[in-house]
Amino acid sequence: MTELWQASAGVIAARVRARETSAREEAEAALARLSAVNGALNAVVAVTEDEALTAADATDAALARGEDPRPLAGVPATVKVHGGQDGPAATNG
Repeated sequence: MTELWQASAGVIAARVRARETSAREEAEAALARLSAVNGALNAVVAVTEDEALTAADATDAALARGEDPRPLAGVPATVKVHGGQDGPAATNG
């Protein structure tokens, strides 16, 4: 069986929209994979797990209310830490 985190963004978005999986399940799967491999890769320096799960829960709540989600709603993603973003402190010297 294919793991949730192995799917493309389009497949994940379709699954979440169809309520086959929840945005939270997709986020948790991505976070678990990140936890399993990031120690060796050191690709993600600022993991914002709480924010990811909060956003996933908001997507699930919107779907439960019958709202039409954004095209990639529920798709976990990483964002390069940048000095101009809200949230974690910038790590660029």
